[in-house]
Formats: sequence, structure tokens, C-alpha cells
Amino acid sequence: MNRRRFLTFCGLGIATAGGYFGWRRYHLPSIPEGMKVGTQHIEGDIFVEDSSRDSKFLEWQEESQTLITKREEVNREIIDEESISPFLNDIDFEDSYLIVVQNGMQSEMELVLDGIFQREYGLHLNVSIDSPRGGPDDLLTHSLLIRVIDEDGEVPEEVSIYIRGYVWSTSHSGDGASVVLLTDRSIQTVAELSVTDCWMHAFCVSHAILSVLSISTELLAWT
Repeated sequence: MNRRRFLTFCGLGIATAGGYFGWRRYHLPSIPEGMKVGTQHIEGDIFVEDSSRDSKFLEWQEESQTLITKREEVNREIIDEESISPFLNDIDFEDSYLIVVQNGMQSEMELVLDGIFQREYGLHLNVSIDSPRGGPDDLLTHSLLIRVIDEDGEVPEEVSIYIRGYVWSTSHSGDGASVVLLTDRSIQTVAELSVTDCWMHAFCVSHAILSVLSISTELLAWT
């Protein structure tokens, strides 16, 4: 491969990766009309030990979701922690409710809300994992707090979740050998991609293409 082609391919890879990860970190979740949401991610279990949720340490890829509709439930079920108190205190349960999504994964990961979709039974949440390029091979319970304000004032009867983006985990087999598990539950139906998501994808791709053209022109002129 000649030098010009190599440098052009390098520029393509950098621009494309930058556009994609920029969208992943800063895009807004897709939500139904008339709904407002706020989120906070916590590295750790936010429920007290004797909560009705039967609080326990979550195993790898173990998931749970909890719907809270009253202030009394917050005071009884959730730990009194300075890091989350301001978020919880801002919830007016007269027109809002709280959804807590939890899972077990590495400590360096973060849960991100991708979208909320209305179903006959209630709400379905798409959540993804924002993962850095590296991190410790450990296990931690993560909590994603989702504050929902719905103009309709209806509390869902049921909430389901789908978490995608599990990257890797190391376990040990009986003979002491290290086994790397590669998983990525990233299948999502096209019907659940919103117009906003599609436009954001198109914007990032267009930005990446323009960046590639600019970088390629400069590299060719330099060589």
C-alpha cells in the first residue's frame, strides 16, 4: 500500500470513529410526545439492604427494573446518599414517577437511556452501555435513575427493559484457565428507531465523510 492511500485510510478511520462515538455520548433519548425525562447513572446499588426489591449483588448481565410512584417509597427503599439526593428531591410525584434500571457489569461502564416506547402493557425502555476502550475486569451493580414527567399523568402498569452493548467479561473455568466471553446484545428493531435517531446518524455520517475529504485533501497536498 502506498503512502498516500495509507494516510487516507487512517483519516477515514479516525473521522468515522469520532463521528460515531460523538453521537453515542451526546445524543438525546427518543421519548413519546408529551413526556420529559431526566437521568442519573450511579456506580453501585442505590437500594437499602432490607428493601422490598430484595436487594442483592447482581451477577454478570443480571438485570432488574423498579417502578417507584410515591415519595414514601423513595424514603423507605433508597439509600440516603448525597450524590443522588438532589436528583430524587426534584421529583414531584404528583405528575412524575421514577424508574430504576440496574445490571451487573464492569465498573468502568455506564448505562445510557436510548429511548422510551409506549406499549399496551406500559413502557419499554432501550438502554445501552457506554464503555471506554479499557478498564478493570471486575463486577459491579450499576443503577440508572430515570425521572419521567408525563403530561398524560398515567403511571405505566408495567415496565420492560432491553440493555445492549455488553462487551466482555472474564471468568475462570474449573481447570484454572481464563475464558473470555464476548457478548453484544445489540439487535434492535428498525421500527423502534426514531426520526431523531435517523437524522443524528445521518448527520454524524455526513460529518465523518466531510472530515475524510478534508483530511484526504490536506494529506495528498502534503505528500
